[in-house]
Amino acid sequence: MKKWNQPSASQPEPTSKRSKVLTLGLFGLVLAGGGVIFWFRGPGLAGANVDPFDRLVERADQRLRGGDRARALANYGEALALRPDDTQVLSQRAETLAREGRYAEAVADLDRLIELSPDSLEHYLARGEAHARLGRHADAVADYAKAIELAPEQDEGYVGRGKARLAAGDAHGAADDFTAVIKLDSSNADLYRKRGNARRALNELTAALADYEEAIVLDAENPLGYHQRALTRKALGDPAGAIRDYNRVIRLGKREAVVYYNRANAKRAAGDVRGAIADYNEALRLQAKDPDAYYARAGCHEVLGKQSEAIADYDRVIALRPNQANGYLARGRAKHAYGDRSGGIADYNRAVMLDPTDHTVFCRRAGIKSELGDTSGAIADYNQTMRLQPGYAPAYCGRGRTHLAGNDLARALQDFDRALELDPDYMDAYRLRAEAKVLTRDIEGAIADFRVVLNRSTDRRLVRIANEYLAELEPFGAPTRPQRNSR
Repeated sequence: MKKWNQPSASQPEPTSKRSKVLTLGLFGLVLAGGGVIFWFRGPGLAGANVDPFDRLVERADQRLRGGDRARALANYGEALALRPDDTQVLSQRAETLAREGRYAEAVADLDRLIELSPDSLEHYLARGEAHARLGRHADAVADYAKAIELAPEQDEGYVGRGKARLAAGDAHGAADDFTAVIKLDSSNADLYRKRGNARRALNELTAALADYEEAIVLDAENPLGYHQRALTRKALGDPAGAIRDYNRVIRLGKREAVVYYNRANAKRAAGDVRGAIADYNEALRLQAKDPDAYYARAGCHEVLGKQSEAIADYDRVIALRPNQANGYLARGRAKHAYGDRSGGIADYNRAVMLDPTDHTVFCRRAGIKSELGDTSGAIADYNQTMRLQPGYAPAYCGRGRTHLAGNDLARALQDFDRALELDPDYMDAYRLRAEAKVLTRDIEGAIADFRVVLNRSTDRRLVRIANEYLAELEPFGAPTRPQRNSR
């Protein structure tokens, strides 16, 4: 295999002696022992007749060994001013630039190296990695494809291209690449984990689960496989299995904020809201500035009816992400539930300013305006909701409720009918339409709608309302049916 610093056929070997004990590493080349590339020179280079180029490179090497990358890079630059196409110095500078995170400059050196050595596998692999770090995934894919063309029997090109394809959203291509490399190395647990990630991105959850399970068989003490399997189990509707996997991750020593955060999500999905809060607390102890953890914990507080705690968490979300609408939307909802309608309106106003395309903000603001008696303002917001999302049943139901409050029964019934066309299981729309029918003296129609609520709703409040109305209406309408217990 060609080494990354091997000169091209047309490029003479520089006269100075340099170590060639190199191997491909995470970015480019590292010493076979695992360290940074250094070129070691013998004492003979210290004489008065040493070539200025060699003296500069020796000085750069010494500074690199001492950890002074900035001055080493300056010396490499001075050396390259004397010999612009020295492939070994170009390679060393590209590697050092990459280690400094200066990937665009590394790419420039690698471009020149590839011009000088167009069949150098390591240069394509290194440039592909640099492009990937810069988010230039299409360029990375192209470089890794060339690496595969040069060495189809080696796995680095497939792995790199698979990662770049996945980052670019091409999960199908990524899965194909990881499948190809698994054929080359079927005992590598990391490859199964990577293919599992690609399959999970494709929502091929059962296949992803199989990959993570194979990874666990091959590498049972690696917590990453259990963590990825846990995410997949939760997505498959198995939060209990996910929790068991997260427990194993923690027992294996991976006590990181993301683990507790994800286990909290699984606990909430399993109905253990208080257990979820405990895990969110631990996640925030480990990573105090995670807006997602505050947001999720706030949602748990809302479920428990602790609106003040929810509002406090949403305050933190907004402090950490002041220019994102979802924090204001959620806090407005919590304030509304807490009885602070003006505060809710203010938060919804801010959310609309940040994201005027979110139909749910207009719909929620309309609900508060309707409660406050601002009928025209409520209807305007419901109309805007429908413009943004024409098939959104809650907007029709909400506008119908506003018309009902204003005793505009014909428009109310039209809106309830439309809401039920869009969502035939919308129980509150049946209940409201029934109440509107009572006011229009359509007793039979009201009884029919209340019976739908009674027979199909799981909301105890709606069942209680239906029972109460039917007790009064059925003596005047259709034959009485047995009442459902609303407890």
